[in-house]
Amino acid sequence: RRQNWQGRGKYKEPETPDTEGLPALPEGWTYATVEQLGIVGEQAVLTGPFGTNLTSADFTDSGVPVLTISCLKDTGIKMEKADFVSENKAVELERYRLAPGDLLFSRMASVGRAGIVGESLRGALFNYHIMRLRLEPSVLLAKFYLAYVRGASQVEQYLKEVNHGATRAGINTEQLLHMPVVLPP
Repeated sequence: RRQNWQGRGKYKEPETPDTEGLPALPEGWTYATVEQLGIVGEQAVLTGPFGTNLTSADFTDSGVPVLTISCLKDTGIKMEKADFVSENKAVELERYRLAPGDLLFSRMASVGRAGIVGESLRGALFNYHIMRLRLEPSVLLAKFYLAYVRGASQVEQYLKEVNHGATRAGINTEQLLHMPVVLPP
């Protein structure tokens, strides 16, 4: 990471995961955080636009898809519940455009539902109830991270510990950045 950072100002080392209470790993395996796995120079975890950036008045019957929390299913991303905005609005929200390989993670209600963005969703947007993860593919392929999120007891336990909200479960960007991830050699 540090080597890839050269020429971009002072480098800030991502925090290492808190492994207290986590199971021992086989030789050669290690724990990392989502932040450590992010693409250098990109925001590893980004929450979708909210407030006046994207309101119900912006939605149209067709145009650029905006993925909602209802689009994230246990089996992946489904478009039946997507909203749409005009191309002009999408240009205003450029930083929220999706790229193939991005991971989407529900941050409210059904916390932890996840899906991988495919080529057909290139340029689509996502709303405030979803966080986008951009992980370094040379370190961890998105499909392996997705399998880990959907099946590891450590993820389930971590989400239970950090979930907050009096009436509705939720996780914030900082908590997702610090989530421990198991990495094979």
